[in-house]
Amino acid sequence: MGKLKKIFYKVKEDAEEDATQSNTNTESQEKHNDEQEETVEKRTSGNMEKGTRKLENKEEELSALKREVEEKEKEIGKINEEKGDVLEENKVLKIEKASLNSRVKQLESIVMELIEKFESPIARPGDDNDSILPPPPPSFPPPKSKAPHDKPTDSKHSKNTKS
Repeated sequence: MGKLKKIFYKVKEDAEEDATQSNTNTESQEKHNDEQEETVEKRTSGNMEKGTRKLENKEEELSALKREVEEKEKEIGKINEEKGDVLEENKVLKIEKASLNSRVKQLESIVMELIEKFESPIARPGDDNDSILPPPPPSFPPPKSKAPHDKPTDSKHSKNTKS
């Protein structure tokens, strides 16, 4: 029986070694897995940080663009308001122009009537000046002619003569 015990112990030791080796392999596999997980976590965390920074930058850009759009919309509103004022002023000016054109036509008509009235040698019936004749042109005396005797020619007519 001693031999059997030896074999038993030998098998038992081998089984224990296998179990220990198995545990060691499992532990080393777990350690390797843990290291891989850490590496993945580090990469993921690094990528997440980069992604987060990129996202924050994009959000800042978006916010700046939104502010710019709001400012441009305000400018457009002011321009549209000014445009409305200019269009309204333009309407008023067109009305004033039409009124002035009408007044000019009236005045031209009056001027033409007056020109016809005063150029006409005979007053026409129905005119306001039926009884009034235009006054005769003014008469002026003829201008004096300058004869050669009016000019001083010798020293006796001269005041500055020294004797």
